[in-house]
Amino acid sequence: MADNNSLFDQDRVVWRAMNRMTDVLILSVIFTLTCVPVVTAGAGATALYYVFLKMARGQEGYVVRDFIKSFKLNFVQATIMWLIMLAVGAGLAGGVYYYYEQNTTPATVVMAFFAGVVVIWVLVLLYVFPILSRFSNRTGTLFFMAVFMPFREIGWTIIIFVMAAVSAFLGWFVIPYAFIAYGVYAYFSAKVFAKVFRPSEEAIAAKREREQVASESAEEAEETAEAEQEVTGQQELSEENDS
Repeated sequence: MADNNSLFDQDRVVWRAMNRMTDVLILSVIFTLTCVPVVTAGAGATALYYVFLKMARGQEGYVVRDFIKSFKLNFVQATIMWLIMLAVGAGLAGGVYYYYEQNTTPATVVMAFFAGVVVIWVLVLLYVFPILSRFSNRTGTLFFMAVFMPFREIGWTIIIFVMAAVSAFLGWFVIPYAFIAYGVYAYFSAKVFAKVFRPSEEAIAAKREREQVASESAEEAEETAEAEQEVTGQQELSEENDS
């Protein structure tokens, strides 16, 4: 006879898995809806990763509320970054097409250069919105992180790229899946990004701790100086009274 506690644990695991799957599907649909105006896709991707990265760290709460919160909070910066990525991507695509049509050896060399830049653009696109969802900084700094991190964590980057390629392939050939393709990819890739971001998160936490210790030391030194100054003033006043 099966143990009641064992059955209960199994039911709880299945129930949690079903709840998680439901959350992923709901957020995937919401993200797809935010992409309808196109210009809001960056804010939607950032909000999606904000929720999924919390899930990866075991900190999830009310997923829809967290999505809306991040969407509003990062809307302006995410939209600016998304429009920049769109403009650069359109320019690169136009360059590749133009030199491809030339059909000459020099044009082929230039086209190969453009193709290499396109690869970097794709990597930045994969990283930039997860980074924005996790780190608060200036737009230029976040773009620098999105260029630097893929090569610093090249092994994880290959895994992320393969996951994105598989999701895009399925979305292209299985039409119903296309509506949730990015959401499913974002959910699983968030588990990888959580590992990729850990060194940066630890470095930031260590820096804040050092700054806090330095600030507390400065406050203690200031309080000590004020106390010494007060004692000195009292001594001078006592000497004046004695005289």
